[in-house]
Amino acid sequence: MRVELIIIICYFLVMLLIGKVINNRVKTSSDYLAGGRIMPMWLITSTLLMTLWIVVPSLSV
Repeated sequence: MRVELIIIICYFLVMLLIGKVINNRVKTSSDYLAGGRIMPMWLITSTLLMTLWIVVPSLSV
């Protein structure tokens, strides 16, 4: 039980650290919503296609 608690606490501390680092990079709500406009087109396209590939068949049932 003690090891699991230590792992959970470490996980939350890492998540807080990542949140703090990202918070310093985001200046406006547009930066937050658009990811700072630094994502490559192939990543945006593949994310959109994979989302549609999963969602569309489940809606057509």
